[in-house]
Amino acid sequence: MNVVMPITRETLKPFARLGKSNGKIQARICDLLFRLVQTDDPAKVKALCESEIEWLTSEYDKASTRTSYVSAYRKAIRACFEEHKMPKSLAVEKQTVKGLVVNHLAESYLMAPAEDYAKVRETNKEKTAVQRDNLTGFNAAAALEATEKAVQSEDWRDLAAALIMATQSRPSDMLKTGDFKAVSKYRLEFSSRAKKRGAIAKGEIFCLIEASVFVDAFSRLRREPDVMEMRAWSLKEVDSGKNATLNRAVKRIYGEIILVPFGEKELSCKNLRAAGVNVAYWLHGRDNQALGRFAELQLLHENPGTAANYEDFYCTGDDGKRLQQIGILTDGPLAAAPLSEKRSSLSLDKQLLAMVADADQWGEGSHADRLERIIARAKQADRLEAQLARECEKRQRAELDLKKQQEITKALATGLDVATRDEEPAPAAKTKTPKSQSESIEEDTEDGFEWRTVPNAELKGDRRHDAYHEKLRRSVEAVQEYNAGLDTEDQFAITGSILRQLSKVKHALVRQWMSKHSAELDAYNAGYGGRQNTGKPDPREVIKWSEKAYGEYEW
Repeated sequence: MNVVMPITRETLKPFARLGKSNGKIQARICDLLFRLVQTDDPAKVKALCESEIEWLTSEYDKASTRTSYVSAYRKAIRACFEEHKMPKSLAVEKQTVKGLVVNHLAESYLMAPAEDYAKVRETNKEKTAVQRDNLTGFNAAAALEATEKAVQSEDWRDLAAALIMATQSRPSDMLKTGDFKAVSKYRLEFSSRAKKRGAIAKGEIFCLIEASVFVDAFSRLRREPDVMEMRAWSLKEVDSGKNATLNRAVKRIYGEIILVPFGEKELSCKNLRAAGVNVAYWLHGRDNQALGRFAELQLLHENPGTAANYEDFYCTGDDGKRLQQIGILTDGPLAAAPLSEKRSSLSLDKQLLAMVADADQWGEGSHADRLERIIARAKQADRLEAQLARECEKRQRAELDLKKQQEITKALATGLDVATRDEEPAPAAKTKTPKSQSESIEEDTEDGFEWRTVPNAELKGDRRHDAYHEKLRRSVEAVQEYNAGLDTEDQFAITGSILRQLSKVKHALVRQWMSKHSAELDAYNAGYGGRQNTGKPDPREVIKWSEKAYGEYEW
């Protein structure tokens, strides 16, 4: 028997997170959804929505902010009533270019003022015009060579970035919702389930590399343990969880080849779509075909205007001059089907077959599905084992460095005692023996006060001088907890900048504290590069003092 879960504000939170918003907006969206699911009265719906628009207008000054938040409301309502039954009295039919759609009445009232939309359109128009007047050139052959090399990578992030460049696909299409089938030497049949209202986008596109090579690489990507985990994720979770990781891979592969477009801060997957379209046009376009039209077909855009958003670049040769020749590659039939599309038989004895067929251990699906999961788990185990070995090595280095420091301190103290004994006794003079590293750490308390017992909420606002020791210790602990289980590439090095951001301790005190604990910090940071933290998310967005150990607090 299926158990129907009651609708609460808590169960509505996933819908509230679908759009770009903040915690305050998400809380109001949840409240509005909770009220909407309990009514079938059109008048009440109108009053609720108009009240919300009035609040948004009074709370936020910028038109772009208001339109963005209104969009978040509308996304939440649409998703909510796709899952929950919509009363007939609140169903509004609307004819679109994609056919007849049914919306909740609330969407008719949840609109920002018309002048807001006009202002946003004008701003976007101006931004696009400026970018199109300041295109960025890049070496097309070098970008193609980097793509071909990265397609062979064993790192799934580099592989994904290269495949995005090769087909100008979205990250979510590459990791979860897209399907590709080789049609000819350089053409692929592409379909995506990420389109709105459940529709499927489908069409043939050109590929920067041979289609059979792409399909095999794509199959290899989807069989990676980290990517297989995303099969159960929502599109929002894929975008929020992996975009930053993929963007770092983009910068690794193409950072020295493709410059950041005019008006933008850093290279991203979105830029690969724009750059890749230009390379595809150079390779596969026609002299009598405009770049905009080619981009429209290549990106499967229904609106010609949206393709213009991807004209940020132009292709150059080794001499830096714009390439004039278009369509330098000739397409042809597939020489051979991709290996991932060829089927073969596998002979198993009955005992091994029974082990593979164990659905409780390996999940539902075909034997091939289960073998994929078995291989993925084996890869994951190998990776975790290697990571554990690295962490053990780090710890051993830290312990060795600490021991050396203690021995040096002890030797200095012994030498000082000997020197004092050899001199004539001076009653007024007493020599202070230096403390060991471990003792110095214990010195972080004032009059024996146990700072570790102070809750996060209290410690955050504590202005006593010695409080900074514990703030910094918890910040170090928080970074280490965040790094645990991540690949080295995704980890943060413990730097003064990060500690200042997490602790809000003054620069001079941070520097002083880090100097005091340099042995442990240097040992922990061993193996990190000089730009370890470049391209990482804002530490305050992903790292907090342990709330499990020290209680909740406002970040």
